[in-house]
Amino acid sequence: MADSPKQAEAAQALFSAIVDYTGAPIPTNIPNYTSFSQKYKKEIRSVSRKVVTPGVSSASIVDLLNKDKDWFKSSINIANKLFSDTAKLSKKTHGRIKPKGLDLFYVRGDKNVFGSIDKLWKYTNEQVKQANQLEGKNSLVFNNINKWSPADIYLASAKAQRLLRDAASGKKINFKSGKFEFTSISNFVDFSVLNLFIKQMIDDGDLLPLSLKKSPDKKNTIIKTINYIENDVQKALKSQEIGYHGYVFSKTNDVFSSKDVYIKFTNRERILLQFRDKGTSGFSKGKAPAYSYQGIITGGTKALDGGLAGQSIGDVLGQTSTKAKSLFKLSNQKSVIDKAVKISKEMDEDIESAVNNDICKDVCKFVNNYSKQEYDNPLDLFTELYTNKNYTAENLKGSQQLAVRARAQFIFGKYLGGSMINIFEGDKKQADEMVTNMILYAGSRAKSSSPHFKASDISSF
Repeated sequence: MADSPKQAEAAQALFSAIVDYTGAPIPTNIPNYTSFSQKYKKEIRSVSRKVVTPGVSSASIVDLLNKDKDWFKSSINIANKLFSDTAKLSKKTHGRIKPKGLDLFYVRGDKNVFGSIDKLWKYTNEQVKQANQLEGKNSLVFNNINKWSPADIYLASAKAQRLLRDAASGKKINFKSGKFEFTSISNFVDFSVLNLFIKQMIDDGDLLPLSLKKSPDKKNTIIKTINYIENDVQKALKSQEIGYHGYVFSKTNDVFSSKDVYIKFTNRERILLQFRDKGTSGFSKGKAPAYSYQGIITGGTKALDGGLAGQSIGDVLGQTSTKAKSLFKLSNQKSVIDKAVKISKEMDEDIESAVNNDICKDVCKFVNNYSKQEYDNPLDLFTELYTNKNYTAENLKGSQQLAVRARAQFIFGKYLGGSMINIFEGDKKQADEMVTNMILYAGSRAKSSSPHFKASDISSF
């Protein structure tokens, strides 16, 4: 459900189940999966009934682990770390996996757990949307389930499976968390209720949602809780000084060397929030490029660590600023992108006329204010763009279409990115809140996000 390969997720379910079955960590000196499968042949067969990963064949798992030794090492490291760290992070879960024998199910993409949780998320998300519309609320909605819960696998008891399945199907249930009684799906009117439901199952040792990031280095493998242990997210925010720390409009002295911008959000200099186009090049089978403006956390050694798709940017910024919400709502992003493509095409016919508009004027202003270059007017800036080697057909496989695309990406990338920087620089206190909210959402750490555990290397945010 996140950005790890499905075969790696299924492998993690298998390796974690084996540690559970044996009640002991896997030796880290096993050189490869072939040796592992020989040593643990009996155990692999014994846990198969409780490792549920539909859509992922055993052969494809073997193929991945043989080809990518980092995923093989990561599977061992995370399984072992989960075994040791649940002792302090989720004691009842640890009580189930420490003894020899297999009590829990280890699942990925199954109907009982994943399917049921997906239904409960969709139901709750819709209730929040309706409350926003009918009651004038501004509660956060999730455009993707991974931003509510990025769990790639679940450890789940038979009880959890039944409870989730019954709740999602609309059946009556009898489940308590303190004084709160869950009786049916109608209870899930907002995410605080759904999250309480999930948290109580974690507390009971019946469920453990686990998000995965590759971690081949045993010494740097960590398990952290998110929205589960009190103030775990707040402590992470404080320790890394999450907030607005400035911007990078261009990483080099040449503003034309990139089409993106970066927001600094932490005390770790190489960890940044990058905003750029993540669409497709198109042009095949008569299809035009599909543009998509997105934010991505960069800087982790093994994996990107969260992001915001187009609509989410406006939704999250809108929690703080109506101006930012209006500017970055998806419909406006698409309008800016369409205008940028039109401008780029028209530059081939009459560049002076093409760049005589507010978007190009603002891009010129942003370049002057936020980069090390300065231009007297938009025409000078975009004439240089037009002749720059990174944006000419000659240097882009001889394709005029690719040249149009590259120029368009620069125009809307620097316009939207510059507009964001402009808002942040205008009110840095407000910027702290907006940047923090973006990071929380990107990392599935928003207040409304589900309690879950995250396995990763230490560089991961």
